[in-house]
Amino acid sequence: GLQLTALCGRGPRSALRVLRHGLAVAEMAVSELPGTPSAVWTTRTSAALEVDSYIVVSFVNATLVLSIGETVEEVTDSGLVGSAPTLAVQLLDGDTLAQVHPQGLRQVKGGRPTSEWRAPGSRTVTKAAANSRQVVIALGGGDVHYFELDALNKLVETDKKELGQEVASLDL
Repeated sequence: GLQLTALCGRGPRSALRVLRHGLAVAEMAVSELPGTPSAVWTTRTSAALEVDSYIVVSFVNATLVLSIGETVEEVTDSGLVGSAPTLAVQLLDGDTLAQVHPQGLRQVKGGRPTSEWRAPGSRTVTKAAANSRQVVIALGGGDVHYFELDALNKLVETDKKELGQEVASLDL
């Protein structure tokens, strides 16, 4: 196969890098989008599945959910908020999906919302991070809210902090 050898860097930081032809990419579907996406995720709907079920595409003012299968098609009954951009999507333990959007946090199972948390007053969510048991969100102005799954796999707010300044990023 093809191979490219390159000398990169300078002095003690230099390196010899070898680039080799990788996996071939097969185009599965082509779909016109209603705008330019601001973020894209793929996610399973169950931990038992080997491959992802959804492609979640976030736009400035909406979220599009596509199913992945023999074809890629729009899903209208995912339970996710479609009328707002998505800041994070995560498959949680108990096979529920968490979606963070500017107005709050939604937990979905089997296409139906099971719990909802709304940002207080006219505040909006600006940043989010999640893993299989935890979600953390930051509101404009610097409040950070922390959620954990309880024994029934429902997201429950367990702590919040007022930082007094905007949050640049979050991670769990």
